[in-house]
Amino acid sequence: SNTCEWCAAGIESAQEILQDLDSSLFSWWLERLKNGENIVIEDINALPPEASNEKSLLQSQGIKSLLVVPICLKNSELVGFLG
Repeated sequence: SNTCEWCAAGIESAQEILQDLDSSLFSWWLERLKNGENIVIEDINALPPEASNEKSLLQSQGIKSLLVVPICLKNSELVGFLG
């Protein structure tokens, strides 16, 4: 679930549509974040076929590029991400 969101003036909030998403649909994304990797997407059209769910979600929000940074505890447990 999306617990926090900041939007620039004139940008519509997406927080409500990002609640209770099934994390199993985003395995490409989560695999990288759980490994502590940043996800750098310069062009969503260049995402690999296995990231088709992530691509669809980003396209539905009009996102063309994105940086995602994992938030992990000291024991490397993923607790969230920024992006």
